[in-house]
Order: sequence, then structure tokens, then C-alpha cells
Amino acid sequence: RLKISIKLYQNSTESRIFSKEAGMTIPQYLREIRLEQAAELLRTGKCNVTEAAFEVGYNSPSHFSQAFCQKLGVCPALYSKSLGPKSKAG
Repeated sequence: RLKISIKLYQNSTESRIFSKEAGMTIPQYLREIRLEQAAELLRTGKCNVTEAAFEVGYNSPSHFSQAFCQKLGVCPALYSKSLGPKSKAG
């Protein structure tokens, strides 16, 4: 999906069509996907916050935390703690 989205983003006509159909821009869509994947990693206990940030493509854990808080209404550290202790899968 991400490769398709990147190619669409490079074509302005297709980008406008995508935005109209999806109700968001391609960068917004990609951000949503990345944050949903990060939430899943935290839910399952596969990653801690920093690992989840890097795993989904954020280079800055603080930028990731800010984006996560905006989308989910809770910071990732509190999100993972609210789910209870889980063992980290290796």
C-alpha cells in the first residue's frame, strides 16, 4: 500500500483524486497508517515506545509521541501502560 501511495503522491492529478475519495491527503493517510501500526505494536507488547517509533518510520521519538498523542488522545507511554504489563516478544 505504501508504494502505491508514494507513486500517487508524485502525480498531482491522482493525488487530488485520492484526497477527494479518502478525505485526506496522501501524507495524512500515511501518517494514519504508521500510527495505527505503532498502536498495534504497543498493544501487543512487541515494542516499547522508542522501538515502535523507529519501526514505523519515525526518526524522532519525540515527534512520534507528539503525533501519537494528537491521533489517539493519549501519549504512547501512557497508552502502553494502560494496557497492563505484557512480555516483550522477541
